[in-house]
Amino acid sequence: MDDDAGLLRDLAVTGPDGLEEAHRHRRDLVAAVETTGDPELAARTIGSYDVPAVWPRADDTEGAGELSRAAARLGPEGPPALRARLLSVMAVESRGDGAADAPLPRASGAPATEPRRLRAERAEDEAVRLARRLSDPTLLAFALNSAFMQAFTACGSAARRDALGTELTRLAVDHQLPGHEVLGRIIRLQALAGLGDLTDADTEADEIDRLADRNERPLAGVFTT
Repeated sequence: MDDDAGLLRDLAVTGPDGLEEAHRHRRDLVAAVETTGDPELAARTIGSYDVPAVWPRADDTEGAGELSRAAARLGPEGPPALRARLLSVMAVESRGDGAADAPLPRASGAPATEPRRLRAERAEDEAVRLARRLSDPTLLAFALNSAFMQAFTACGSAARRDALGTELTRLAVDHQLPGHEVLGRIIRLQALAGLGDLTDADTEADEIDRLADRNERPLAGVFTT
């Protein structure tokens, strides 16, 4: 099932049709893996769906909510890297999901229920902390993506998003993570436009188009266009 999740991750970045198909099969995969009775397999499978996310509200809110709640149900057990992935899934997929009221998978102190936004913010904060401690660039890239998903809670947050995009871009360049480099630059494009720096935003757009063409990421053109 880990391989199936990897195939869905690749399918999701091929274009609108691939993304829709990936969403459909992802829900079936999550349902199937939860029936195995193997929580470690379920956690690995759910945590492996680390598709770069840009929209601050999920386009498949029902499926995203199911995935977020599945990650939460697996609880705080397991190695730190797996926990960081599950926390990142929660933070990315809980956007727009007001029904995701399962406990936060932390070892200490979290109430049984709490507002979705607060729970998601705590999840991304813990995910980033764990990923930094583990010095795992791919894991940190996904955790930074989850932090970006929670960086729309108040007006005036463009500077924070620019900082996240800058860190993600540098991380991706240093460790040859082209999908996350595209994401980091899209984050910067949006943030720079919000800050009124249109010259640097245009520079990022040109670089995104170049990377998208080289790495077959057609969805990136939605943002640069």
